[in-house]
Amino acid sequence: MNVRPVDWFYVQNGSQIGPVPVEQIDDLVRSGRITAQTLVWREGLANWQPFGLISATPSSLPLPPAPPPPPAPPGGVPPVIAGGLTPCIECGNSFAQSEMICYGDAWICARCKPVFFQRIREGAPLASGGANVWRSRASLVTLSGTALPVRCAKCGGPVTGRHIPRTLYWHQPWVYVLIIVSLPVYIIVSLIVRKKAKLAIPVCEEHRRKRNVAILVSWLLVVLALAGFTAAIAQDSGLWAMVGLGLVVASIVLGLWKGTLVSAKKIDGDYVWVNGFSKEYLESLPEFPDYR
Repeated sequence: MNVRPVDWFYVQNGSQIGPVPVEQIDDLVRSGRITAQTLVWREGLANWQPFGLISATPSSLPLPPAPPPPPAPPGGVPPVIAGGLTPCIECGNSFAQSEMICYGDAWICARCKPVFFQRIREGAPLASGGANVWRSRASLVTLSGTALPVRCAKCGGPVTGRHIPRTLYWHQPWVYVLIIVSLPVYIIVSLIVRKKAKLAIPVCEEHRRKRNVAILVSWLLVVLALAGFTAAIAQDSGLWAMVGLGLVVASIVLGLWKGTLVSAKKIDGDYVWVNGFSKEYLESLPEFPDYR
């Protein structure tokens, strides 16, 4: 009697991977890709469950008599646009699926395949392929924690390294009025009423290096400013005090200008509007459907 093979699915970094032939499951367990806590699913299981709760080995699990269709991927099915083309999860350009490869629920074009699998080997998260990510004028709109399309936020180029995690904060503009009243009052109120969102920002190696250099130079200016203030006290010199103050201002300006990747324009109960993404990055995103 012929036995029909079972395909498995598992969750990694918030994305569904599969179908995976049953013969590969043992290899994934030995390599550590699947652990006792990894959520898995196969035909015949009612819901996703930790792999450790499944006592039988994958190859010995019985087959269901009438398998249901596999569940929809957590990130959604990759969109197919007019002409039967599918967008690449890396570059955002659209191709026929016959010219692409599928990894889990992600479609990758031939040009982006080396970059994509290099990131996978480095442990970078899979992008959402544009799900829950839009543009609104010069801002990116998304949900807190959403995996962004894997292109450099600053130039739209390929990304090979890990994303840079950022926690964004925002409060209503009226709170700034409190600075006139009292700076401590403003700080206290802003900490109470502010909203936050977390994103992992994809950045290419060139812009990552430029950011690191800017941060390093900014701290160097702070050290020089402290030396200037020390000289001002030792020599009772107003000139050195002005030099120190100027270096502090330069450090702040440089840190904000080159060291800050993105900033929150607005955060409401559902969405976050983010400034700082390049025109090339935003052009690949759909327009935000704001029906409110």
